[in-house]
Amino acid sequence: MTFLTQFSRISLFLIKKSIYFRKTYCYKLVNFVLGWVMNGVQILDILKQNEIPLQLWGVGDAKSYSHFLDELSKEESYFDYKNMVRVLNVVKMVIKNRLGKTLYEANQELKNGVIKKRMQIPSEKITKSETVLEAALRGILEELQIKESYILKNRVLPFFTQEIRKSASYPGLISCYNLFYVEFVIYELPNYSFITEEIKSNAGDYVSTHFWEWV
Repeated sequence: MTFLTQFSRISLFLIKKSIYFRKTYCYKLVNFVLGWVMNGVQILDILKQNEIPLQLWGVGDAKSYSHFLDELSKEESYFDYKNMVRVLNVVKMVIKNRLGKTLYEANQELKNGVIKKRMQIPSEKITKSETVLEAALRGILEELQIKESYILKNRVLPFFTQEIRKSASYPGLISCYNLFYVEFVIYELPNYSFITEEIKSNAGDYVSTHFWEWV
């Protein structure tokens, strides 16, 4: 049995442990080791060997291969190369205003000008070094461009869900999302529809504008 085969079996075991016990440390451990074992060339070879349609990556609202590597390097996801599954720990933010309404991201405008329909509550990938609450706070401050002092209340909600589906961002891969939830109460946001512009300038940035609505 090769080292990579042994590693893959261990990885799958850790994933199952993480799902059942609702922890994030297993993914963090696997992500760290994987980053050391594999480089961008090896990952690209594996994708090609498994006939992943890379020609579709970076087209329309699909992300590019460079975005994929950027995501892995930031430890925002783990690539289970044996099963062609992209595994992510994600926090979803339930944001309430003074009227008791919930904030939804109606649409995103991508940097290539494509409008992506969302109608979802905002979410953020959890990196290796973050707790669920830290990732949620980072996401809110970055996307809504508010001060932390505007947040009146926050609490991590006591439940966890999982979604497994074909990846729209990376055609040919399956995405497994481990979803955590944090509730916020923020009164300083507009009580009507509004937009925010991305102010980050990293090479891996994907979205330029967020369109928000209260429901």
